Amino acid sequence: MAVAQGYGKIVTSGSVFAYDVGDTRNSYIGKPTTNLLTTLNKSNVDTSLFRITPGQEVKNVPGIGNTTVHYVDVYNDYNGGSGNCCPAPMQFGDFTVTPSTEYTYQIIYKTSTGYAHPNYMYHYEYNGGTYVTEYGLWNGSRQTDLGDGWKHAWGTFTSNASTNRFICYLFHYEYGTQNRIEVAGVMLTQGNTILPPNQFLPVNTTRSAT
Repeated sequence: MAVAQGYGKIVTSGSVFAYDVGDTRNSYIGKPTTNLLTTLNKSNVDTSLFRITPGQEVKNVPGIGNTTVHYVDVYNDYNGGSGNCCPAPMQFGDFTVTPSTEYTYQIIYKTSTGYAHPNYMYHYEYNGGTYVTEYGLWNGSRQTDLGDGWKHAWGTFTSNASTNRFICYLFHYEYGTQNRIEVAGVMLTQGNTILPPNQFLPVNTTRSAT
């Protein structure tokens, strides 16, 4: 069972998940950790029925403190007979992984309408250029309310035996409603350790053991 230790606390995945949201000091103690996600790209689309407007700003996020938040304002009129059934407002990269290996996907997010979907934490699995499988990891039972509308969600899974490559996205299926999706952090790491928000790594970053 994986354990992540922080300032005055211990987090044990699979059994107990707890942390002090008032503590924003990063005092990670554990094995080296790499955020395998390689990018955080935001779409930019402007049509009469399908719009995504990207941006970013520094905000005070509970459990983290002041940090850069990436956002997209989204509107999709698919129910009107046009538009896009499943836009991908954010993309998190294309990268190499190991077959039959446990991974943990985590995201710190907020939406103005409170909407979320399993495909907010979505991944495709490939063997080189050959499609293997795909599914979303977000689940309302696997998340913590950080306050002010912010959520920390996570999901652990095992890659397919023939998989050696992932592509990760955030897909949005809400129709006929204006929404702002904000992301303060997103991670995909090997293993089953669930890190508290103040210990999240930026995309494409490795942290040594301390």
